Amino acid sequence: MTIHLVQEEIGRFLSDEQAGVLVVSGKWGVGKTFAWDRFLRAAKAEGQISFEHYAYVSLFGLGNLEDLRSAIFQNTVKRDDIGKVVGLETLEGVVDSAPLLWRKSGKLARLIPGVDKYTAAFEKIGFFWVKRQIVCIDDLERKSASLDMRDVLGLVSQLKEQRGCKVVLLLNDERFQGEDEAEFREQLEKVADVTLRFEPTPEEAAAIGVDGDVPFREKLRQNCAALGIVNIRTIKKIERMAKRLHAEFVDFDPRVFEQALHTLSLLEFARLQPAEAPSLDYIRSLNDFSTAFDELFAEQAQPPERAEWQALLSSYSFNQMDELDGVIFKAVCEGHVDPELLRKEAAALEKRLKASDADQSFQEAWDLYHDSFDDNAAEVAGALADAVRKTPHAISPMNLSGTIGLLKDLGWGGDIQELIDEYVVARADEPKDFWDLPHSTFGGEVRDSDVRQAFAEKVATFSEGRNPVAVLQEISRGTGWNPNDVTFLASLSADDFYAIFKGLRGIDLRRAISGALWFRNVGNADETMTTVTANAVAALQRIGQESEINRRRVTQRGVDVPE
Repeated sequence: MTIHLVQEEIGRFLSDEQAGVLVVSGKWGVGKTFAWDRFLRAAKAEGQISFEHYAYVSLFGLGNLEDLRSAIFQNTVKRDDIGKVVGLETLEGVVDSAPLLWRKSGKLARLIPGVDKYTAAFEKIGFFWVKRQIVCIDDLERKSASLDMRDVLGLVSQLKEQRGCKVVLLLNDERFQGEDEAEFREQLEKVADVTLRFEPTPEEAAAIGVDGDVPFREKLRQNCAALGIVNIRTIKKIERMAKRLHAEFVDFDPRVFEQALHTLSLLEFARLQPAEAPSLDYIRSLNDFSTAFDELFAEQAQPPERAEWQALLSSYSFNQMDELDGVIFKAVCEGHVDPELLRKEAAALEKRLKASDADQSFQEAWDLYHDSFDDNAAEVAGALADAVRKTPHAISPMNLSGTIGLLKDLGWGGDIQELIDEYVVARADEPKDFWDLPHSTFGGEVRDSDVRQAFAEKVATFSEGRNPVAVLQEISRGTGWNPNDVTFLASLSADDFYAIFKGLRGIDLRRAISGALWFRNVGNADETMTTVTANAVAALQRIGQESEINRRRVTQRGVDVPE
């Protein structure tokens, strides 16, 4: 049944003055509760709810029928308060609507120390005033073993027949087991007046799952629908992380965020629904173009799920990962975003996009590869080689590595080394960290040995020229260090550290000292780390001997100052 028809039936049920039982069934995660809440609020806004009170109760965690009765009473709110946070003010409104004044007194008694023993009795009696209201009972399939199915359905029948209530049951009937399943099937026809099957299409799930006020809602809905996602929880988690990314990309070319959103949707789908999506490891492997080529033309058949993954990714227009995708991958796996790394790769992608705007050779070459099964290996290889020469600034190191690997697999007749050298010359103005693959976050994904060798040779041409203050401050931020950082700092003498510390003020000084003393807390510190610590401590001790106030300042940083 389409979501539109489900909403119509729910609206009709809520507006009718007659008591009744509505059963809405569907798989876990498809958004039954989410949709019910949205449809209920919409009906409230349109004045379609005939009864004055409403209670929502989940059976998850309830141990017996008394707990269920109590929960219905406790969670009852007035019709006008549907969708609001239930606080004392809201509860006061419910209490005031009770026919007896002592109900209000009982509610207030729960707030007074020493009268807890009266609360249970009050709530048990309070259930008798549950009548002519809407009661939504969720998670029937997740009820505890101590809560009998027959008893629950009996209470539902009582609420309808004796209390004149409208009862809504939200459940996943595919998860009933043993006696519960048999009991439910037997009693369903006796209890239910209307039964709806909630099975949204991907388009419908995206339409209700993505908030209407999200600025990128259409793109996100398209992504989720293209991936076939019907799990509302998955969609909401994608939306939450996408909002975080969007905040970082407001100053960039809009295409940068579009790519990030496209990749995020796929990766979160893979993480949250591994049984339905391509694996994260497989998606990550797509940064190697030659891997995709080998699989496409391999003589032996791939496992069935691999073929399904390839078909989905092809229809989703996801062919490979780049460096920005790698940052998104890291954020999805770790659950948080590294803003500095994210913006760095966003800027690099923006630069490549601008270069590609000027010349589409690289994209067109890959279109030749992806968009047909023609026997055109020579044409593809020639186009890729030409693109490397014409648009080197549109090609990232990861893209270059994959392209070179593919040219080798295709048996391109040109000079591979010459092509790599031309790329290196064309991008000679890039900073050292562009070429420094061993210390790059995603340098390990540049796999071609010839490309790695060329980059290593380029790195060797850079003079050290490093700023020790910048290195110390970076270490102090806790973002880690590499062996080159430690070796560089170990080359500084105690006099060098003295000059650094004396020349700094404020937060810069605090960070420099923190970075210089960082390694004294490292277990099994090696010789270079020990040298850094010793020279930094010697410099601080020298400063501490200059005056009483400096002695106190240095001592406060955990460094003893000799007399």
